[in-house]
Amino acid sequence: MLKTSIDELTVVLQATVSEKMTLENNADWQKLANEIIVEFEKTADLKNIFGERVKETSCPQGYTNGFCYGQHSFYFCIAYNESSYNMGIIVKFSAQSLAYYLKKTNQQVYSFLQTLKSDKYEFRLSRCDVDVDFMNEKFTPTQIFNDLKTEKVLVFYQKNQKNKLIFVRKHAKLQGFAINRDVPTVYVGSIASDCQLRIYDKKLEQIQQNGSKLAWVLQFDSVIRFEVALKHDLAHNITDLLLKVKNDKQLNDLVLSVFLQKFYFKRARTDKATLYTKKMQKALKGDQEYLLGHVNADNDLLQRFKYLLFSSGTISTLYKILAVYGYDDLDQALEYIKNFVQNWNVNDDCRFWLQKHADDTAETFDDFANLKQYLKEN
Repeated sequence: MLKTSIDELTVVLQATVSEKMTLENNADWQKLANEIIVEFEKTADLKNIFGERVKETSCPQGYTNGFCYGQHSFYFCIAYNESSYNMGIIVKFSAQSLAYYLKKTNQQVYSFLQTLKSDKYEFRLSRCDVDVDFMNEKFTPTQIFNDLKTEKVLVFYQKNQKNKLIFVRKHAKLQGFAINRDVPTVYVGSIASDCQLRIYDKKLEQIQQNGSKLAWVLQFDSVIRFEVALKHDLAHNITDLLLKVKNDKQLNDLVLSVFLQKFYFKRARTDKATLYTKKMQKALKGDQEYLLGHVNADNDLLQRFKYLLFSSGTISTLYKILAVYGYDDLDQALEYIKNFVQNWNVNDDCRFWLQKHADDTAETFDDFANLKQYLKEN
């Protein structure tokens, strides 16, 4: 079983040529940049989706003036460089902020991009992460890494030669980060290249990080993710392709085509495609729409409660009260804590957490009973 998705986006907005020709100094550019940001936030309905615009101190590298919207646990930023109009205006969606936005607007990436057209600016992607998740499959990142390292499996890319697609061996850099004998994360290709493939145990990652897709991955015995980060010219090219997509099936096919063209795996001994490549080919030929949006989640409160139960020493202290004094005194201790919480003077750290996490947490868990379902020591 597999599914495809687009996980992360970075959009660059550029002023039109005619607008750029009117710029005489940095002050002109800053005025124009803010006009474009206002236009974009209206077009994308950012204030209704995320909240009011506020100053962002942590801008993407090279950008000096930035804004975020609302108070959230995820990262979303619009920024420009006050002295370089050629850098344009960057709109950076993290995976969580993109999932949140698409869920709120009931869109997919292609329909979102197609709503962004404006006479005020031009745009293209500078980064786009495309994913294929394999659920309940027998292969693992460790097996894939070992096969690639020993050259039992070879990597190819497809190239158009004389109007015919041919396979070309890809001599890509291979990295694996081992934990004991396992290699839960594998990188194929250089981080500086137009496309780098990451293969990793998505279920393990979400459990360890109490991630936004924890509830989703727990439905399966295993979730192995193949993730390609498209940058530079490849990100520019996929912009044009996404603007032509008309439905989810076409988006699914586009994502699968990226993998099959850039990372095609063959068994060296038989010259036949590996199981994971075969499954992508089969999905591409099929009629089923595999692309499904993940529900965004804020698990920070869950993580903090797990720490309280399993790592903080709180439970050990309460057990000592039970062992020394008995159940009645344990009840007194719990009642004392309850009263202490109700009468506690809220500090700045707690206020900041509530501003950043409260709304997203309430959307993730309906109530404490819902949160309690995921309270397991991992």
